Amino acid sequence: KDKMATLFAYAIRLREKGLRIGYWGAGRMTEGFIAAALNSGENVDYLIDNSTAKQGKRICGLEVTAYDKVWEQTGLVIVSNKQYFSEIVEQVKACREETKVICIQEYLYGTCSLEECIR
Repeated sequence: KDKMATLFAYAIRLREKGLRIGYWGAGRMTEGFIAAALNSGENVDYLIDNSTAKQGKRICGLEVTAYDKVWEQTGLVIVSNKQYFSEIVEQVKACREETKVICIQEYLYGTCSLEECIR
């Protein structure tokens, strides 16, 4: 719970700079994370997935979109699945190096601080 509060406080600071928050992965962990965000008064701006089969569908009221449609506005990408984390970091950084990327599994269940987990 404290880690989520820290993450959302970081997201608010990015929002104040005009940047948006993307959650990458329209899978089984998505609904729980978005519900936790809403319960804490925070929201996710974009739900991102590379799967064209998922793009255009709605989950928790958000339309699943491709990253190339939202990268210019996105300041933080929260990745749901650590299995794909490295390749997602590469994809994000290829668009804009300054965009921050964090694996939610590594952050919540590991021992790293927010700053240590952000790439």
